[in-house]
Amino acid sequence: MKQQTSAAPETGNKGKQQHYAGSVIYVGIDVHKKDWQVAAVYEGMTLGNHRMGAGAEGLIAHLRKRYPGAISMTKV
Repeated sequence: MKQQTSAAPETGNKGKQQHYAGSVIYVGIDVHKKDWQVAAVYEGMTLGNHRMGAGAEGLIAHLRKRYPGAISMTKV
């Protein structure tokens, strides 16, 4: 069976909120002047790929909303 490597968090759980309490979500950011492309990875699976306006506050709000309970890290 082929290992799944990409999925939106809601795949298979339409309408249900997934919780990431105590989990570490790795985030990759392709930074541009006006917008950012953000990818989130959890346990080797891509959870989502999102284009958003450039700005740390918006990114933090997006991650907290999409991945509730995940551990906040300031240094890796």
